[in-house]
Amino acid sequence: MDWFKERLSNLLTPDGPRKTAVVFIGNAGAGKSTLLSQIGGNFKSGSTFRSGYTKNVSEKTVTLDSEEVVLIDVPGLLEPNPRNIPINAGKIANALNRRYNYKLFFVLRAKNSGIDDAEVEMMVKLSECVRQEDGSKVPFGVFINQIQSQRVFDMYHEKVIKDNFSEFFNSLKGERPTADVEIDCVNPFWFDEDGIENFTLRDTVVKAIASHKAVQLRPDIQIILEDASEKPKQSVELLQ
Repeated sequence: MDWFKERLSNLLTPDGPRKTAVVFIGNAGAGKSTLLSQIGGNFKSGSTFRSGYTKNVSEKTVTLDSEEVVLIDVPGLLEPNPRNIPINAGKIANALNRRYNYKLFFVLRAKNSGIDDAEVEMMVKLSECVRQEDGSKVPFGVFINQIQSQRVFDMYHEKVIKDNFSEFFNSLKGERPTADVEIDCVNPFWFDEDGIENFTLRDTVVKAIASHKAVQLRPDIQIILEDASEKPKQSVELLQ
């Protein structure tokens, strides 16, 4: 129950210094819990559950690059069961309304055809709903998980990695006026047949977290997805 004592302590000392929290946000099955576990979170990945996805919010304090941070594991935002989507959104919002300074990262799962519309929706919606205390945009980092071929790596590098998604989101503003997402770093990870555990991956994640800016978020965050269950699943083709 150490996490409970720590959480209670933060609530009872509102005027004390804020700790830094690291949150990986993505859709169900992106690999958020697994990545967090590689840097000391030891969270159960979704594959260990019957449902296949993380359901609850968990915290663990670890030391990364000489800095003490709180890792927060959250459910995926969008998932196949539409009834769970508003529940997941509420749990993510709750995790972002705690008394921390935040370093936020999107986790995407690489696909041969490009980025799913559900991933675009997730990034746009989070950027729209989650703002800094002064109302300005929150800078997000991105991890692209499970790249399985050189062709897929080259595709992602050419279209989104080399310019931190800038041209990608600019091209979407005609159909998505709110597609104004601030990405300040993109880190690709290759799929490892022997498992995701390796020093290179851990080192990359730790360095990305250390260099990312911690921000104070606006209080009372709400993540509202209108008709999310009715949105068709599409793929934004990066190859075009």
